[in-house]
Amino acid sequence: MKKIMLCLTLLALGLSDFVLLPPRPQHGQQVKAAEPEQADRNDKAASSSITAPDVSSASSTEADSSDRSSQLDEHIRDWIAMLAKQPAFTEWSDAEYETYPLGPGTHSWVVLLIKNGNEIGYLVVTSDKDGQLSLSEYGAGDKPLFSLQTLYQSMMQREIISNYTLSEFAAEPLLQKERYYEGPLESFWKVTLRHDTFFFDAKTGERMPVLETIAERQHAEPAAYGGLTVKQAAIEEQTAVTPFDPNENPTWIAGTPLSFTTIDDLKRELAQTQELTYSAKLLGGQAIYPLAVTGFTIYSGGVAYLAVDHDGDRYVPYQHMAALGHFFR
Repeated sequence: MKKIMLCLTLLALGLSDFVLLPPRPQHGQQVKAAEPEQADRNDKAASSSITAPDVSSASSTEADSSDRSSQLDEHIRDWIAMLAKQPAFTEWSDAEYETYPLGPGTHSWVVLLIKNGNEIGYLVVTSDKDGQLSLSEYGAGDKPLFSLQTLYQSMMQREIISNYTLSEFAAEPLLQKERYYEGPLESFWKVTLRHDTFFFDAKTGERMPVLETIAERQHAEPAAYGGLTVKQAAIEEQTAVTPFDPNENPTWIAGTPLSFTTIDDLKRELAQTQELTYSAKLLGGQAIYPLAVTGFTIYSGGVAYLAVDHDGDRYVPYQHMAALGHFFR
């Protein structure tokens, strides 16, 4: 799967400020990554360093918390079963999964699916102000959203850390790793090492601009992104097209965006051209993502998800994407 370029609007990222962790003793020159399944266990064991910051002032009783957890698990299992019936997600039918809270406010959760020790996909569940759960986004592939393995590889390649296995990286107390979810397509890691802070794209692992202002932002109430709220939904229509590289035809830089009133307008355009690029200025305008549209799925009730190629297919509610960015031929 070709890598999609992430365009940063900052001119400099302060690369000279990288701090290396001291080399681990009793390890050879080669760094071997632990299996994702083992790293996931260490990830959960090191919950003090891999947490979502809770900025909510609301409190709940132990019974309320238990009911909420039970409801969340029920929705997750049902959505996994629903998606596993689709050709792109058949591996999900007998997969295990791990759930992690996302900041700020812990109103969303990322679910990482694991099969035979390998990550095979993800979904994000969000709770609105009334406590109703919705499927904010989902995707298949070996680079799911908020994969600790992707973050580890990115930090190793940039020599921010060295001589650490994946499991050691997950458990390292000097590395505080926080998952932030501002909404579909707007998600990132905040990694703190001593007095230094780094930001990484939650999907690709690309280095991001300084997002401290966004990370510290408090939301008055949970948001809704237009995803499925029912636990089971039939597919009314589904289409897939071949991925392409938006940088080979960069109309998204200075071209005129297309005007779509409904998903039906997009469907007709995609059927004719087979190549649509979606572009949006995200995270307060600090990043631009040009993404190839690779299809769509429309569920009963008219809820539509658009598939974009972002190191693997990523399905995001069309309603949210249309409000956030533009489409180009």
